[in-house]
Amino acid sequence: MTGFILKDLLTLRRYLKLIALAIAILAGMSWYLDNPAFVSAMIAMQFAMLPVTSFAYDHQAKWELFARTLPVSGREIVAGKYVLSIASTTAGTVIGIGLALVIGLLKGEPADPRDLALVGGFIFAAGLLFLSVMIPLIYKFGVEKSRFMLLAVACIAVLVAALMKLSVPDWLLKASPEAVLGVVLTGAAAMTAVSFLISMAIYESRDI
Repeated sequence: MTGFILKDLLTLRRYLKLIALAIAILAGMSWYLDNPAFVSAMIAMQFAMLPVTSFAYDHQAKWELFARTLPVSGREIVAGKYVLSIASTTAGTVIGIGLALVIGLLKGEPADPRDLALVGGFIFAAGLLFLSVMIPLIYKFGVEKSRFMLLAVACIAVLVAALMKLSVPDWLLKASPEAVLGVVLTGAAAMTAVSFLISMAIYESRDI
């Protein structure tokens, strides 16, 4: 599985350079924008797209045809994508929050570490939820069709968030942000596990 992750990182080198450029631009924007959470989220989103981009490169190189000939299980192949997803989401969150912290210090307006930690936690959970939906779609429908479904996924997420806002239970309104974050992270972890099982079942059942 480690080999699959290294393969993805090597093929994503060019995309990583683009992310570095995007981080530099966002760093400049964050100097003038009084919204570190937005900048952090944008950086995390760039990293969350890494696994999706790796699927596109795999498709172009006919990687799955070759992978089927290797003495590895489908579980290892799928697990490699999820490990990459978790690692890239973590990296994006840490870099985004770190940048917000550094910019705040340079401007003489240091952000509250507690607030940054909460923002980072919610951003990380959002990245996991996004990839938990996208990866099974990619395995089922392919990269190109799944890109069109990305908009539908985003619309559904906004709709669900709006409905939840209208019917927020009293206990959630009274709960501390840390408690809410704990619930969200637990839900994201559970959804990631379910997503992995679904992706593995799809991968094992289809013909390449």
